[in-house]
Amino acid sequence: MVSPKYQWFPGHLFGKEADKLLTEKGKHGSFLIRESQSHPGDFVLSVVTAPEPTTSLGYTIKNVNSQSLPVNPP
Repeated sequence: MVSPKYQWFPGHLFGKEADKLLTEKGKHGSFLIRESQSHPGDFVLSVVTAPEPTTSLGYTIKNVNSQSLPVNPP
């Protein structure tokens, strides 16, 4: 289920479901962030990396000690 507030964050979604969603409806550069099913507390960034055939890659975003990571301005 896609969050009504953030379409890029469906929350609880399995990897195969994310891949299917992105390959069927996404285009080059489309992405989503979902909760990791294999590592609770972590997230996965899935990105469409090739337009034909549509291919997506997943990158794990680790939760470090249950704290948010600082983002430094450029």
